[in-house]
Amino acid sequence: MEAMAKYDYTAKARDELSFRRGHRLKVLQMENNENGNGWYKAELNGKVGNIPYNYIELKQHEWYCGSVSRKGAEKYLSNRQNGTFLVRQSESFPGFALSVKAADGVTHLKVMREDASGKFFLWNVKFNSINELIDYYHTTSIYQNQDVKLKHIMGAYEERSPERSDLAFPSVRAVTNETYLNSKNL
Repeated sequence: MEAMAKYDYTAKARDELSFRRGHRLKVLQMENNENGNGWYKAELNGKVGNIPYNYIELKQHEWYCGSVSRKGAEKYLSNRQNGTFLVRQSESFPGFALSVKAADGVTHLKVMREDASGKFFLWNVKFNSINELIDYYHTTSIYQNQDVKLKHIMGAYEERSPERSDLAFPSVRAVTNETYLNSKNL
């Protein structure tokens, strides 16, 4: 995930990363404590360290759904079009997972990161950021054995209008981030 530094930060421990306002950082891992306060693991110019989450602004993407569970991703994606996807925090390893709807169901792919170069990848092609990875797979099939290109997540979900429950057509509310999925305890 890409982020922009909102403030200068000087590392106070060896595992922290210093940065200046305006620097673009690559967020590698996002874990908050139970109070919602936390530190993210990030990279800047090849150096990796912890940064305070409130010193940066994450570039918002409709496909990033935070700490949605694997089961929740399956529940959400199972009735969607092939290629519908979301990126979430992995439950089984540090970092991110890509959940994708394909003809044979929902698959979960580990978004890997090469230590030496800091590049992200699923298979052989490597990218500077998860954003670039997602962009690439919008035009290239994510699988070798079937043609599945990533499509934007979150078309819409139906929500009945409370004032007019007698209407034949439900109102439609667009969903663009983790709020809806988390509200459904996915």
